[in-house]
Amino acid sequence: MSSELLLLLPGGSFLRAQAYSEDDYPGIWISLVKPDGTNELICFAEHNPNKPQGRELHIGAYNATDDDPSYYESYSGSQ
Repeated sequence: MSSELLLLLPGGSFLRAQAYSEDDYPGIWISLVKPDGTNELICFAEHNPNKPQGRELHIGAYNATDDDPSYYESYSGSQ
């Protein structure tokens, strides 16, 4: 199952939130879509089944200059 939510921003860009549940890592991904159609992943929340029990929910964020997340941590915090 996949669903999508769009939020129009001033200047013609919009945020796209997409939920995926048919994946090994179900979660929500938020992208910035610019007026020219370019799409940039900016953040996500996902269930990571490879993490210890109780710490599977992870959040991640990107910056405009890197392909890899600049932040990726358990929502429960680090221990």
